[in-house]
Amino acid sequence: MYVLTIDQRGSTADIDRVPDLIAALRSLTPAPFERSVGDELQGVVEQAADVVEIALYALRSGHWYVGIGIGTVQLTPGGSPREGSGSGFVAARKAVEL
Repeated sequence: MYVLTIDQRGSTADIDRVPDLIAALRSLTPAPFERSVGDELQGVVEQAADVVEIALYALRSGHWYVGIGIGTVQLTPGGSPREGSGSGFVAARKAVEL
């Protein structure tokens, strides 16, 4: 499993871009991304090709930092990414903060 944590660049001096990115990502992956905290969103993805597509989509706009975590994911089926845990979440958090 892959976890993506996506954080808005320069959010204090910019508009809230999270809702628009969440809407755009709906067409790229079956599992919805959600706002996790403030200017950040998070999602769990099963396929590596989807991870690449989502990361490139976000990065090309120039408004986002993207952290990708690969590892275990404890998440109830249909559950919110905010409720997830495991090494995939930890790795995505570390990656987005680099």
